Amino acid sequence: MARRADPDLAALAEQFIRQHAARCGWHRRMTWRVRTGVNAALSLLAVPGAVLTPADLVFLARTNQPQHHVAAVLATAGLLEGDRLPGAIA
Repeated sequence: MARRADPDLAALAEQFIRQHAARCGWHRRMTWRVRTGVNAALSLLAVPGAVLTPADLVFLARTNQPQHHVAAVLATAGLLEGDRLPGAIA
C-alpha cells in the first residue's frame, strides 16, 4: 500500500474489530486478517469524513482477505455506505 490508514480512524475501527472478534469467536489469525483488510480499505479514504462503498472493497478479493468480515466491521463502524458487495467478491 502506498498510503497508511489514518491512525485515528484505524484506532476507531480497531474497537469494532475487537467487538466482532469477541462476538464471532474469531481466532487470532482471523482477527489479524480482518484488521489487515480494514486498514488496507481505510488507506483508500482520501479526505476526512469520507466513507467507503462496497465497490471500494473489490481489491480485497485479490489479497485473500475475508471481504465479508471486513465489510461487516466497516459497516458497523459507520465507514461503509451501502450493503451489497459486488458479485466478484460475494
